[in-house]
Amino acid sequence: MFKLNLNNLLYYKMFKFTNNATSGFSNTSLKINKGLKKSYPNGNRFQSRVHNFNIRNNIPEILTPQISVSDTPPSCDYTFNGVGTLVYEIVNVAIGSDSAQSVCIQGYSNIDENAFIEMKITSVTFSDSVINIYEGAFQGCYNLTSLIIPNTILTIYSYAFQGCTSLTSVTIGTGIQIINSYTFEGCTFLTSVTIPNSVTSIGVAAFQACSTLPSITIPNSVTSIGTWAFNSCHALSSIIIPNSVISISNQAFLYCYSLASITIPNSVTSIGNNAFESCTALTSITIPINVTSMGTNVFQGCSALINIVTNVYISNFNAAFLTSNNVGLSITFNYIGPIPQGCCNGFNNLESVILGNGISSISNNAFQSCSALTSIIIPNSVVSIDTYAFQGCNSLTSIIIPSSVLSISSEAFYNCTALTSVTFNGNIPPIGYNNFNTPGNTAYYYKGATNVNILSSFFTYVVEINS
Repeated sequence: MFKLNLNNLLYYKMFKFTNNATSGFSNTSLKINKGLKKSYPNGNRFQSRVHNFNIRNNIPEILTPQISVSDTPPSCDYTFNGVGTLVYEIVNVAIGSDSAQSVCIQGYSNIDENAFIEMKITSVTFSDSVINIYEGAFQGCYNLTSLIIPNTILTIYSYAFQGCTSLTSVTIGTGIQIINSYTFEGCTFLTSVTIPNSVTSIGVAAFQACSTLPSITIPNSVTSIGTWAFNSCHALSSIIIPNSVISISNQAFLYCYSLASITIPNSVTSIGNNAFESCTALTSITIPINVTSMGTNVFQGCSALINIVTNVYISNFNAAFLTSNNVGLSITFNYIGPIPQGCCNGFNNLESVILGNGISSISNNAFQSCSALTSIIIPNSVVSIDTYAFQGCNSLTSIIIPSSVLSISSEAFYNCTALTSVTFNGNIPPIGYNNFNTPGNTAYYYKGATNVNILSSFFTYVVEINS
C-alpha cells in the first residue's frame, strides 16, 4: 500500500506543495488543484492504487509534507483520514477520474458539498467521526452499489446521493431525523431501504424516480410525507403508512403504477393535490375520520379505482374525486353529517351509493347527473333531500324514502326517467315542484300515513300498503 501522510496542510481551494520534500524520490510530483496532475515514484511498492490521505486543515502556513510507505494490506482502495471537512479538492487529488473500488472516511466531521460528485466509487465506509453529509456529496456516483449510514451521522443534506443509479440497498442510521429533499432521487436500481424510528419527515422528492423500489415501511416516527416523495416509484406495490403521519403532500405517490392497495391511517389530517395520481393498480381507498383538508384530483388517473369509502365529511369531494369516475364505481359515505353539495355531480359511471346511518341530509346537486346510478339506500337519519339531489339519475328505477325525511326540495328527483317506484315509509313530507315526473310511475305508502293527498300531483298511481 502506498500511504501518503500530508500533515499540516493549509486549505485554500488550491493546494501546492513547496520545498524539496520529495528529495530522494525520482519522478515524484504532487500538485493539488483543479485538473490535478499526480505521479508516484517508480518501483513495485509504489504502483498500487491504494492511497491513504491524512489531511489536517486550518494550519496557518504550508509546511513540508512527510511521506511514508507501508505494505500493510488496506481495507479500502482509498482512505481519507483527517479532521474538519473533507472537500472536493482533496478527493479529486486522490481519485480524480480513477475507477476506484472502495473508499473509507476517517476522522472527518463533515463531507462537503459535491465532495465525491460523479466519482467512480463502488462503496463508502464512514467512521464514527462523520456527522454531516452535505448537499450533493455523492451525487452521480453511478457505481456505488450499497450504503450504510452509521448512527453517528446526524444530517444528510439534499441531493446527497441523487442519481446513484447502481445503488441497490440503503440502511439509514438512527441519527437521522429528516430525509431531505432529493436525497435518493433517481436511484433507479434501489430495491431495499431501511428507515429508522428516528426519522420524522420524508422530504420533497426524497425517493423520486426510484423506479425499481418494490416496497417500503415508513416507521411510526414519521409525521409528514413531502411533495413527490415517492413520485415515479413505478415498482412500488406495497407501502405501510403508520398512524403517526399527519400530512401527505402534493403528488407524493404520483405515477406509482404498481401500488394496488394503501391504507391511510386515522392520524392523517391533510392529503394534497394529485397525491395518488396515476396509481393505475389502485382498486379501493378509505379516507379516514380526521382528514380536514383534501386537495384536488387526488386520485386522478387511478383507472382501476372502483371502491371509495369516506369516513369524514369532505367539502370539496367533487374536486378531489371527479377524475376517479371509473366504470363500476361504488362510494360509501360513513360519517355523521350531510352529503356535500355537488359531491358526485357528473359522476356518470357511479353505479352504487351507500349512505351510513349518520348521514343527516343529501345536499343540493349531490348526485346530479349520476346517469349510471342504479340503487341507493337512504338511511333513517336523513331529514332532507335538497334541490337537484338526484336530478338526471336516469338509471335509478326505485327508491325508498324513510320516515325520517321531513322535506324533498324542488327538482330533487327531476328527470329521473327510469324511476317508476317510490316507497314512503312514513308520513308524506312536503314535496317541491318538478319531482317524480316519470309517466306511469307509482307511489307506495303505508296505511296511516298523513299528507297522502299530495302524491297524486306527482305519481300516476298511488298504492296503499296495509302492513
